[in-house]
Amino acid sequence: MDHRAARRLGAAGPSAAVFAGDDRSRTPAEGETVVPARRSQDERWAVNLAAARQFHGREGHLIVPRKHVETITVDADGGQEAVKLGAFVDNSRRRASKLSNQRRAALDELSALVAGDTGAIARLAADAISCVLGPDESRVG
Repeated sequence: MDHRAARRLGAAGPSAAVFAGDDRSRTPAEGETVVPARRSQDERWAVNLAAARQFHGREGHLIVPRKHVETITVDADGGQEAVKLGAFVDNSRRRASKLSNQRRAALDELSALVAGDTGAIARLAADAISCVLGPDESRVG
């Protein structure tokens, strides 16, 4: 009997176990790599926001280079995860108008945190000017 005849009679083919989920319940063999479950968009958003808060707490600003990767602790066991923070910050700024109200509020909260650090951008600009001109020449007055 070929596979077409088996289907007409209601017999499950060899791939039916995979589609039925039977393959997922087995334990992985030794040496077999286990792929973690995909995260929801909300979970990824929370991780990215935590990385942004961590960066701001350490650096005092949120001017993140596009290629910057931030490593954060994601669970109580000390598991670490690399987050492409530069891409997240850049994309969030560019797409802010398309975000949900909840996500926009989270970004506003983060922006208030950054804005609350009065003069962070001014300090960065002064540091950049002093690097180029020297500390004595960059002072006005």
